[in-house]
Amino acid sequence: MRPLVLGVLALSGCAPAQAPEPAISPHTEVVHRAQVQSFTCKASHGGTRASVVVQNTGADPIPHAKVFFRIGDQIVDTYLSPSTIPPGALASADRMAKPPGPCQLVALQDGRGNAVALSTK
Repeated sequence: MRPLVLGVLALSGCAPAQAPEPAISPHTEVVHRAQVQSFTCKASHGGTRASVVVQNTGADPIPHAKVFFRIGDQIVDTYLSPSTIPPGALASADRMAKPPGPCQLVALQDGRGNAVALSTK
């Protein structure tokens, strides 16, 4: 397992992690945990597509889970599917942004804006 900085996760093939803007995670309380099963960044139709699969490793569902990616110099977000992740379940998200650029998984949070602690396999 690689060490992580809460709120920023740099994985192989991605740009070095930088601190997210404060608006991404206004709450600092960590009430959920998830493990990144896969993360990819691919050039697609003149942009970059970021894809992630996470598993809820906590004891409670993660309601209205939202993921943040840095693609190039933008922060983009999208909801995971399913939007509420039961304990032990997998959820995924894809997001594309233009222009193309390096990407990172920046943060995952619940519907109340609480950070979800991320780990890697």
